[in-house]
Amino acid sequence: MRTPGSPGCFTSLKVWKKLQSGQRKKIAAIRRLSEHTTQYVRAKLPKIYSHELVNLIFELPYCRIISLTEAGIAKRQTASQYLKQLVKIGVLAEAVTTKEKLFVHPKLMQLLTRDGNDFTPYINETRQS
Repeated sequence: MRTPGSPGCFTSLKVWKKLQSGQRKKIAAIRRLSEHTTQYVRAKLPKIYSHELVNLIFELPYCRIISLTEAGIAKRQTASQYLKQLVKIGVLAEAVTTKEKLFVHPKLMQLLTRDGNDFTPYINETRQS
C-alpha cells in the first residue's frame, strides 16, 4: 500500500491529473464540434434544423430513422428525409447493415476513437446523391 508522500503516490497523482486533463480536452473538442455542427446545419438546412435534431446526432455516434421518430422529431418518412439531407451536406454518412440503415457521425466517431482533439470543419461538403 502506498502512503501519502511516497514516490509511487506522487506518480499516480501525476498520471491521474494527466488523464483528467485529457478528458477535459476531449469533452471540450466534442462541444466545439457540436457548436460547429449546429451552425453548419442551421446555415445549410434551415428548414429542418432543430436543437433536438443536432443533439440527437451527438447522443450516439450513429442513429437510425427510428431514433428520430422515438424522440418525437419527425414521423418515419420525414425522419428518413432529414437524415438523408444530413448525409448530403456531409454531417452524417450512411451505412447499410443487413437489417437497416445506420447514419454515422464520422467527425464525432473520429473524436471518440482517436487520441487527437481536432476535427476538420464542414466546408462545402455537399455530397452528390
